[in-house]
Amino acid sequence: MRLAERWGLADAPPSLQLLEADRDGLRDRLRLGWLLTTPDALALIPAHDAAAVAALDRTGRPFAPDRLRVAFAPKVAALQALQLPQLLERFAAGETIAATDPAVIALHTTATAHHRQLAAAAGLSPHKLPSGTLRALLEACGWKVVLAGRIKTRGEGRDVYAYRAQRLALPEGVEALALAAAWLAELEGLAAGAKTPPTWILCRGQKSPTPPPSGPPPHRHRWPLAPVPLIP
Repeated sequence: MRLAERWGLADAPPSLQLLEADRDGLRDRLRLGWLLTTPDALALIPAHDAAAVAALDRTGRPFAPDRLRVAFAPKVAALQALQLPQLLERFAAGETIAATDPAVIALHTTATAHHRQLAAAAGLSPHKLPSGTLRALLEACGWKVVLAGRIKTRGEGRDVYAYRAQRLALPEGVEALALAAAWLAELEGLAAGAKTPPTWILCRGQKSPTPPPSGPPPHRHRWPLAPVPLIP
């Protein structure tokens, strides 16, 4: 696919900024964030992945790392299990979130407990602190974490940092609606020729990341988690 088509450009030539962003993988990171927040796109992932995997090997037995390279379900399912879409929704609404927020702590705890599965499915790793894990996962989705200030604590406790987050800016000449339309067309194009969703096997003995303990979510969310199958 030509660069202009990949970014949803019309007849305008790609800018230098766009060329640099494409080499840096910005399109893929932005697309992951879009997938996590777009129900219509989530529903197309199983069929898309089935077609993408089938195209790798006509015998139906493609090399496992190649399956992960062309498919979206493993990475999306892993981030869903970490409840990342709900945090994206809160940031998109303009909320300031503290590093000690229960959702951030749960994200870090689950990512750390299942760091091998997260690395295998999404190529991502938790950091030492919850804020670092939050920053790394949001960057992988095309978002940037910005320090919003400190929350004073009583006594001799350390101040708590609070954060906002925003989507990374699009390169010059790229329109958000046109780019989303290009992504959706790619999904629909492959999904149209799909037969059955692939079965995901990462490694013997591995399990999928498990969500944090049950209880009321910190923020009501709109994303359907069911359309994307979790990793067996």
